[in-house]
Amino acid sequence: MQKSKAVAVITLMFLILACFNPACLAASFGDISNHWAKDYIAEMVDQGIISGYPDGTFKPEGKITRAEFASLLVRGFQLPIGGSKVFSDTANHWAKDFIAAAYSQGIISGYSEYEFGPDDPITREQMAVMIVKAARPDADVEGKTFADNNSIADWARQAVIIATGNNIISGYPDNTFRPKSNTTRAEAAVVLSKALHLKASDKEKLTPVEENYSLIDKAGTYGPATGTKTVEGNVTVKSPDVTLRNLIITSNLIIAEEVGDGDVTLDNVTVKGKTYIRGGGKDSIYIDGGQYNEVIVEKIATKAVRIVAEDVKGLKITIAKEAAGKEIILKGDIDFVSVRADDIKVTTQADTNINEIRVQSGLDDVDIYLDEGTVVDEMVLYSAVAVQGKGKIKEASGSKAKESSFATEPGRVTAPPAGGGGGGSSSTAVSAIS
Repeated sequence: MQKSKAVAVITLMFLILACFNPACLAASFGDISNHWAKDYIAEMVDQGIISGYPDGTFKPEGKITRAEFASLLVRGFQLPIGGSKVFSDTANHWAKDFIAAAYSQGIISGYSEYEFGPDDPITREQMAVMIVKAARPDADVEGKTFADNNSIADWARQAVIIATGNNIISGYPDNTFRPKSNTTRAEAAVVLSKALHLKASDKEKLTPVEENYSLIDKAGTYGPATGTKTVEGNVTVKSPDVTLRNLIITSNLIIAEEVGDGDVTLDNVTVKGKTYIRGGGKDSIYIDGGQYNEVIVEKIATKAVRIVAEDVKGLKITIAKEAAGKEIILKGDIDFVSVRADDIKVTTQADTNINEIRVQSGLDDVDIYLDEGTVVDEMVLYSAVAVQGKGKIKEASGSKAKESSFATEPGRVTAPPAGGGGGGSSSTAVSAIS
């Protein structure tokens, strides 16, 4: 009798332990037993990537948020947790570390530099962009043509082509993609499962691409997660949505025209040669740490390019004559900006500090807009410029300082004496200029 009780107790213990197995949990979801995605859901639950609710349901048709999907990508692709990026609306969010990890890998971006929208339901086109950046499938594919193709945003169009061409994401029976519709929990499980299987089967093909630093023509993250790697020679980036991290480049870094209006993130990169910017858009080049001899903005493929600099010392930016007709947007801590182009607009964004902006001689139609919160220690003007905005200029000098117009009066304006050249200690102080 006692032996029978002992056997019963041991059997019960095994049953209890078995039900802590994710497979048992997946099978216990009563609301997926007849669902079209039940096998995919069970697989992701079994692997501990996604989970259900305390009431024993999975809610397959429930919406999934941007934060939740980012956390699934980090878990599914086993990305290192953490990162330096914290949006203003993720600072106290449960998914802060997952979001920072996905951002550091170049997988996600925010609505702006400050806002991510973690609790917003993720749309299908947003999901397409994120999954393509995470899985990096073959980009040389022919995507599916949907009846509502014109509804897909320009920034998501290529990702939808790649995702559907690799059968990671499917459309609906009525031949629509519904890019603005919210992604369901079931759809997220299916997409993640397909992407992980594709990644596993394609690992050998991806390895040489990941090691090719001289020419980077596919979206993704390049460079070791820890430590540094030295790359001999030039590095040319010809794809949007690329992150370079922990690299020491012995020659030049070229961000080429093929980047278009996409993003390139430079995370702790040292460039011993020069850095040439020929591609990028209004939310484009992010420099986080590292060392640079000179960043040169040349003829870019878009109307404007933005350079954001964080935690980098002594950054020098040259706006070359080839950049004429463009807008250069600057944000962060910058040591020196040299303007050498006609018909150029230099715009700063809030919380920007620049030691010196120097406008070279012989230039026409140079406009400078200093956003509120910008501080420029010295503006040296050898060509007349128009300065707008509410930023602060501590001192303006140079042979054309008195001929320039300022919306905000500099703290001090100096100009060379009659017959003088570039100005100096013998300059005359002017209290205001207009």
